[in-house]
Amino acid sequence: MADYKHDSNYKYSRYIKINNLLQLSKYALERATEMAKKDEMIKRPNNDYGENVSCLWSSDPNHMVDDDDIAKRWYKEHEGYDYGKEPTVLSAG
Repeated sequence: MADYKHDSNYKYSRYIKINNLLQLSKYALERATEMAKKDEMIKRPNNDYGENVSCLWSSDPNHMVDDDDIAKRWYKEHEGYDYGKEPTVLSAG
């Protein structure tokens, strides 16, 4: 009986995690679509989740953005960030 309960709890926790990821993906897609329609890059007001908005520019119309590069940029932001005050440069928060 203990194995069944453990298996059931595991499946339920996996379901919750997958369901949360699906909801978060839907939420992110809605926001990306909204920003694209308005042609603006601003954070969502009254956001239920943390949000990172990134913008890159290239004169090459065939340039492809690599999601690893975006993630590295986000994690690098903390290097110049002073958590005690509002940021004064775009590279830090």
